[in-house]
Amino acid sequence: MKARHATINTVTLTCSNCGSGQFTRLAPREYRCDHCHAVTLVEDSVAERLEQILRGMRPAPAAVPRSRAPAAVLAAGVAVVAAIAAWLAVDGLRPAVAPPRGRPRRPSIRRKSG
Repeated sequence: MKARHATINTVTLTCSNCGSGQFTRLAPREYRCDHCHAVTLVEDSVAERLEQILRGMRPAPAAVPRSRAPAAVLAAGVAVVAAIAAWLAVDGLRPAVAPPRGRPRRPSIRRKSG
């Protein structure tokens, strides 16, 4: 595949071939359009300025989000232990129910008349 050549508009930082503004540095003075893959050679002074501008345009690497799962599991565990401890404390404060004294009463049986 033959490389296409284009120029970069240093004012708008766009490819003269397709108008894209996304470039990849291939060498100190050589850039390739990420859209049409046209290659551009620039002068040293332009290359330095272009590199500074392109570095500023690229998004910073995304920070890896920290997982909150360990903290959530720990908090849930603490809540469960606290609930069990509170239930045991309340249960220990209640007076024990004593069984009724004396002979158990038998239900009376009534006969139907008639």
